[in-house]
Order: sequence, then structure tokens, then C-alpha cells
Amino acid sequence: MKRIKNIDLLRAGAILYIMLYHCYVLSGQPWQMHTALHVFLSFGGEIGVTLFFLLSGYGIYLSLASSEERGKLPGWKAFMKKRCLRIMPQYYVCITVLLIFMSTQMLSRDGIRHIIAYYTLTENFSPATHGSINGALWTMGVIFQFYLIAPFLYKAVRKNWLVSAIISILFTIISRITIVRYLHAMGVSDLSVFFVYERQVCSSLDNFVLGMTAAAFWKNMKKHIPYPCLKLGLPVSLVSAALILVWIFYYHSHSLYGITTVGYPAHSILALLLCILLIGFSILPEINFLFCRPLYFVARNQYGIYLWHMPIIMILQANSPLFHTMSQQRFWMFLPCMIIIASIFGYFSTHFVDHPAS
Repeated sequence: MKRIKNIDLLRAGAILYIMLYHCYVLSGQPWQMHTALHVFLSFGGEIGVTLFFLLSGYGIYLSLASSEERGKLPGWKAFMKKRCLRIMPQYYVCITVLLIFMSTQMLSRDGIRHIIAYYTLTENFSPATHGSINGALWTMGVIFQFYLIAPFLYKAVRKNWLVSAIISILFTIISRITIVRYLHAMGVSDLSVFFVYERQVCSSLDNFVLGMTAAAFWKNMKKHIPYPCLKLGLPVSLVSAALILVWIFYYHSHSLYGITTVGYPAHSILALLLCILLIGFSILPEINFLFCRPLYFVARNQYGIYLWHMPIIMILQANSPLFHTMSQQRFWMFLPCMIIIASIFGYFSTHFVDHPAS
């Protein structure tokens, strides 16, 4: 399937926003005195991951729709085989390399539990294994579990995207309420535990379905607007971006997780706003300026960058006095250094693992 450059810009934006967030948090949030900047960076993980989930749904829908248009809609086994071949080589290389250089504690009885969880893409199920080998890879467990049901969701969205979107939002909010109330009744008060269980596939389902919905809406819209439309795409994109900023600053003073009424629909609202942004970028004329080329490079290698960026940041901070000092005293220099290094790792990971013959 041909890459959509405008959507690639959003892919690049998502991974860069997540990297900014992880650099910021792992450096002790050095810009707390700059309130607006601090708030913006503090939500990089939430927005970046939610956008990744939407983009997963968006890409899967277009891929399946393209196959169906060619009269070759794959069955569930063929679909899962293709998805596994897409994500598992780089994923397993990353996990294996990290395990080789990690403490021998991973070879203990408790450590084997973590290894099994990561190799079966179930690390997101438990707070104990969530982030124990690579703090960013819990999302891959959620995405893989979405793949298991994606062909069925595709058929529902293709039949009626609006009803599917509404049902998925209601299901997601009810799932979050049920999970939160159960954890609260069990005496759980640690917000990190709420975070783990509130970001499972059932409690993030609308993220993926709304991504599919954006793709379905765009394909239907193309029948009425056959050519990219600046007058329509630009205001939709700008308004949705502005509303996302409003969401950020509103939830800065309201909790996203745990027992909080305003928190239950928080990610659903964000997913809906990002869905509108996806549609806006889809109907914009192709953005192909010279300064966008580095972003297209990041987008092409975003999976490898995502897999490696967090361990790279942690290793360099822990083992390099230069980077440690830079992260504490010259954070504005530390950020571009980490982005460049992680992008190089991501490129080589993609080039030599996914495309060894290229």
C-alpha cells in the first residue's frame, strides 16, 4: 500500500512527542518552572501513544480495504501472519539484545516470568512486567491484542462506521469505569496500577476503532471530494489541534487515572479529537516541503525508533557523564542528541532486520 505523506507527518509527530516526553521525565522534568512548556511535555506520552493507537487502526483499515478492493481480503490466519512478520523481527531482536546485557536476575524464577511475558507480547497485563525490560513496549502488547480482533472490527466499521465508533466509545468508557471501581474496591490506590489496567485493549478499544473510522470516513469522503482540499482540510486540522491543546491544559489540573469522573472519558475525548485531526490531514493536499524530509525519514523508521529510544536514553544517561550532565544542565541540547541517536538506531534496526537485502 502506498504511503500517505501527510499521515507520515503524524507518525513522525507521535514518535517525536513520545521521545520528548521520555527524555523529559527521565531527566527529572527540568523545565517545571516554565509552566506551559512543562504541561505540554508532560502529556507527550498520553497523546503520542493515543495517536499511535489511532494510526494502527487507520493503517489496518486501509490495508484491509485495499485487499478487499483487489478481491483478496485475507482470512484471520493470513492477516495475523502478515502482522507478525511486520512487528516481531525487530521486536524480538530488541528484547533479546536488552536481555543479553541485563542483570542475571532475569534468569531467576521471577525473571523468567518477565521474559515469557515479553516474548508472548503479554507484558501489558501485569504491573510487575509492565515496563520491566523496556518501558515503552507495553504498547506493543496492546497493539498485538488489537490485531487479534482487527479483522472483525474492520467488517463492523466498513458496514457502519458511525455506529461502530459510538459503540466503541461507550464500551471503552464502561470498561474503564468497571476496571477502576474494581481496583478501588480491592484497595488499590497506586495510580501506576490504574494506569496499567486503564490502558488495556478493552479500555483503549475506541482508540483503534476511531482510527479505523477516520480511514473509513476519508474513503467515503473521497467519492464526494475526489481531490485534496486545502480549504476544508486546513481548518479541520487547525481546529482539532487547538482543541487538543485545550484538552492538555484542562487535564493538567484533573487526574486521568483512578477514581475520577472527568477521567473516565478523558482518552475517548482525546481519541475523538485526534480522529478529527487524522481526517483533516487525510484531506489536505500532500505536504512535501524540504523541511519535512527529516520527518518522513523518522516516519519510515518510526517502529525501530520507538523500540530503541527509551533504552538508549536510559543507558546514555546512566553510563555517559557527558549525557548525564547535559540532561540535567543543558536539556535543550540533550533532546536533539537523543532524537538523532535514536533515529540512527531505528534506521539500522529497520534496514538490517526488516529489510536485510535492501
